[in-house]
Amino acid sequence: MNELDLYYALILDKKLDNPNFKSDPDLIKAMQYFNNKAQENMGIELMNYAYVFVKDGQDVREEYSKIENMLARYIAKLSQESGNSCKNYDIEFINYGRTELVYVLTDKFSNTKTTILAKQPCVEFGKVKTEMQNLVSLSKIDTKVVAPTDYFAYGDGELFATPYLNQARCIASDKKWGMYIPEPNYHFEPFTREQEQVVNQCMIAKLVSLYNFDKQQGIASCKLGGGDFILSKGWEKLEHPTIEYTMENMYLIASRDMVNCSFDDYLDILRDEFSRKTINEDQDNLIVNHRGRAPMEAKDIESGIDLGIQLLKEREVDFKEQDCMCE
Repeated sequence: MNELDLYYALILDKKLDNPNFKSDPDLIKAMQYFNNKAQENMGIELMNYAYVFVKDGQDVREEYSKIENMLARYIAKLSQESGNSCKNYDIEFINYGRTELVYVLTDKFSNTKTTILAKQPCVEFGKVKTEMQNLVSLSKIDTKVVAPTDYFAYGDGELFATPYLNQARCIASDKKWGMYIPEPNYHFEPFTREQEQVVNQCMIAKLVSLYNFDKQQGIASCKLGGGDFILSKGWEKLEHPTIEYTMENMYLIASRDMVNCSFDDYLDILRDEFSRKTINEDQDNLIVNHRGRAPMEAKDIESGIDLGIQLLKEREVDFKEQDCMCE
C-alpha cells in the first residue's frame, strides 16, 4: 500500500459511517481514487501462500522468502545497471501458475512495465531457463510469441522477464472456456459459443503452425485452459470476433517443453488430448494438454488444424520469397 492508498483508506475508515458521506468532498475523492485504481488493476491483487507450490519437506513461507530475496536482488541488479535507485522500482504480484509466479515490475523513472516470471519452489532448477529459451526460439518464427528479454538466477531460484501487455485477458477453462479479466476485480468471464469456437481454433492453429519440421518437434506440456495464451485488452468488445482479428490479438506466453514426434503424430495427439477433459488424469501420461478443465469440440480442433497447416504453407511461401530477394 503506497502513501496515497493509506491516506484515502484512512478517510474511508473514518467517514463511511457518516450519514452525510455523499456531501463530503474528501470521502468522494477517496471513493473516486479507489474506483480509478480498480480500473487499472493488473491481476490478482494480494499474494497468498496458497499460490506457492512446494515440494515435500519444503516450508512454504521459507521458500517464498527466498523468492522475495531473489526479486530484491534482481531489482538491485537493474538499479546498478541503470544508475537509478532501487526505490525507483515497484513490483506487484498479479498471477500464478504451477511453473512460475507472475509479477509486474514498474520502472517509475521511465514509466515502463515488465512482466517477471519467477520459478515456483516445486519446479526443478533450469526448467524456467528452458522455457525462456523455447520462447526466444519460437518468437523468431512468430511475432505473436512474447519473447523474454532477460534471465536471472540466484541460489535455487530463477526468473525471466518479458514485455508487459497491459491488462491482457488470460484464456482459461473452468468447466467452460473463457478468460480472466483483471479489472476492476480479477474475475472469470465465460466465452459465448461463438467466441469459444474462434479462440479454440486459433489456439490449436498456433500450436500446429509452430511445429518445427527440422527438429521434428511440437510444443508440449501446455495449459491452454490456464493462461498459456492471452488476448489483448478490448478483444472481447468485438461482438462477432473473426479468426483474423483473434489471431492478431492472441499471444503465446508459455512454452514449458517440446515433444519429438512426426507432424502427423503431433496432430493426432492434439485431436486425442484436447477432445477431452484431462484434469483428473495422470498428468505424466499426457503429452500436450495438461490439466485441461474442459474439452474442445472436435470440429473446432479440426478447423484449428486446417488453419495451422494453412499458416505453415503461407510461412513457407514467405521464406521462399525472402530467399529470392536475397539472390
